[in-house]
Amino acid sequence: MKLIFSLLFVLAPLAAQDQAKPAEPAKTETAAAPVEPPVADPERLITGSVELGYRFRTGPGGDANTYRSVVNLGEGLRIQNFDFTIDDPSKHFWHNLTVIGSNWGGDPYNTLKVIAEKQRYYRFTADYRNISYFNFLPSFADPRAIQGVFFNERSYDTHKRMAQLDLELFPSRRIVPFFSYSRASDYGRGVTPFVTGTSNDYPIRTDIDDHMNNYRGGVRFEFDKEHITLEQGGTDFTDNQQIFSSDSSNGDRSAPLLGQTLQLSKALLGYGITGDSIYTRALFNSNRIKWANVSGQFLYSRPRTNVNYNEAASGNFALLSALRFYNSSSLVGAGEASMPHNTFNIGVELHPGQRLRTYYSFNSNQFHNASSILLTEQLFFATSPAQITNLLSNNNRLVLNYYQQRVDVAYDVTKRFTLRGGYRYEWGDANVPAGFLTASLGNDAGLLKRHVGLVGGTYRAGNKFTLTGEFEASNGISTYFRTSLQDYKRFRAVARYQLLPSLLFTANATMMNNENPAPTVNYNFDSNQQTAGVFWTPKGGNRVSILAEYTHSHIRSDISFLDPTDLSRNQSVYRDYGHSGTAVVNLTPLKPGIGMPNLMFGGSFFVSNGSRPTNYYQPLGRFILPVHRNFNLFAEWKWYGLSQDYYIYEGFRSHLFTTGFRFTL
Repeated sequence: MKLIFSLLFVLAPLAAQDQAKPAEPAKTETAAAPVEPPVADPERLITGSVELGYRFRTGPGGDANTYRSVVNLGEGLRIQNFDFTIDDPSKHFWHNLTVIGSNWGGDPYNTLKVIAEKQRYYRFTADYRNISYFNFLPSFADPRAIQGVFFNERSYDTHKRMAQLDLELFPSRRIVPFFSYSRASDYGRGVTPFVTGTSNDYPIRTDIDDHMNNYRGGVRFEFDKEHITLEQGGTDFTDNQQIFSSDSSNGDRSAPLLGQTLQLSKALLGYGITGDSIYTRALFNSNRIKWANVSGQFLYSRPRTNVNYNEAASGNFALLSALRFYNSSSLVGAGEASMPHNTFNIGVELHPGQRLRTYYSFNSNQFHNASSILLTEQLFFATSPAQITNLLSNNNRLVLNYYQQRVDVAYDVTKRFTLRGGYRYEWGDANVPAGFLTASLGNDAGLLKRHVGLVGGTYRAGNKFTLTGEFEASNGISTYFRTSLQDYKRFRAVARYQLLPSLLFTANATMMNNENPAPTVNYNFDSNQQTAGVFWTPKGGNRVSILAEYTHSHIRSDISFLDPTDLSRNQSVYRDYGHSGTAVVNLTPLKPGIGMPNLMFGGSFFVSNGSRPTNYYQPLGRFILPVHRNFNLFAEWKWYGLSQDYYIYEGFRSHLFTTGFRFTL
């Protein structure tokens, strides 16, 4: 599990620079010299701050791959945060230009954002994010773990980059044209298994390289009582993956099969996927009638995809269906798909009186997929001719239709109590090709039908206490998927109590139960979570502030499944009982100023029992020392620790120390 906990410190300068005093005018006996007006300091062209630090790390002790999969913070010099505002005195190019960034210099998550704006003319935003994604948990997808061999057969070490450019013209006018471009890419290496039926799997190296571009433009009409958006866009997508190995490997099977040792000597696999799409979107909102509001959205898209696949392997493999062995194979495949997709929704909100509000909505989602594929396999035997098989050669069609209607009513019974009720009806149908494990040779049809009732209320006791509760239940008649909501009940309650202006208590609870009693499914799912928090900020938090929150959670899941080795039916059982919490104390000096330190300490934890007991701790502390009104020193300590009772080899611990300074312009 990952527990993400972040803290942001923003230290503003204590005061602006003093203005220079004007020189006293000289006196003469004949006439006084004219007094010059005070001259202010020139306006600064750049304002902002930068936080620079150097991180030291111990270890990590334990498993380094698990540490990198969960935390992945290293040593070295880092630009932790920076933000600048660059002024254009002439205002010819922009009124405001802001640059914001964080975590540059080697951390796994970097951000950069630039915002430029010239009032009444344009607003431009550029956003860039870079994620170093590493996932190599030894216990995941590792059938040889019971033998003491820890090698994740589904691992990744990639870089994900996302960039987006947005431009709005005349943002304060009634007609606002806009343009946008975004790109997402992923490249790097990993490990994936080369699969040879049910006889053996061989984990080998993979090169990953994919990207997608999205272009869109349109216009917004901003009238007094109507708002309309018209947008046209398109995407293109490319995914190229290479899987190769020239090293001999016995794969997951260590014992001989029918007296022979299975082996992979060489393999080269590659696929290329290209796709493109065009889409059209329209949105509108109208409140021309004072007691009514109407909104809607329509989206149509037409994605197309082409796939090419090639595979060549040599070694000693088994064809279990014929009890024969072959020494090389090749597989060639090609396919294409066209997937028109449209969605539509409309909502009407009515509030004819001060106490009564009603809302009606209708949603439609229709997805049709027409595809064709040709997949041919050749097996080469040492003592007999090659066997050529068309594994797949057909045209498939997927049809999915989904609809939903919902009605909600809210009535203020008193000034303190509001009662809400609603009804939701969902229905749809799906038609897909039959699966490999089914007896049907044609298509499988699915139906969705669900009635849902909703009730809730809110109680307010002045400005101090608020309690909100919601409950919904459904007797699902039919559904598409085994784990979808069928017969379920869901409850949520939120309470907020402002005991003092500086003391706030919060609490919330959620519970859900879902069942699918069909004999082939036998699915039961329960989850509940309770959270309590306190926020204390005496005198606005100028001297001390305390944040504390605790959560208890429970998850239970039971479902039947088919064992792929012999197609026998078994029961999957999962349990998790979790405790998590966060506490942060911030102390500031009685008389803030130069040489008066600021101290923050606290941390987070997660402890669970059940199917996979896990303990995760992340305490921290931060010390800030102002040495000048524009210059602060800081030191920070964090500790990360993970342990698991059933996977002792998959734990780690590490201290991280960071020291540096924050400079404000």
